[in-house]
Amino acid sequence: MLTLTFDAIFEQGAFRPLKPFSESSIPEGQTVRLRVEPVELPNEILQLATSVYAGLSEQEITEIEKIILNREPFFDPRGTAE
Repeated sequence: MLTLTFDAIFEQGAFRPLKPFSESSIPEGQTVRLRVEPVELPNEILQLATSVYAGLSEQEITEIEKIILNREPFFDPRGTAE
């Protein structure tokens, strides 16, 4: 079974491939199954990341960042080689 992955845009009720297919890829009239996965744009990801601190005070943000940067509790000292 042939599986193709391609980028498309949804316009006027139909998916339009961003690049043309070769004629041998899919025969004309072939029924296919589409699995739609929206592409997240870098600006959307950045906007989501910056919203994590929304509504927090400077002190709360500082405390969270200290916890994030302190990796010591993640390493078990009993597991280190001597």
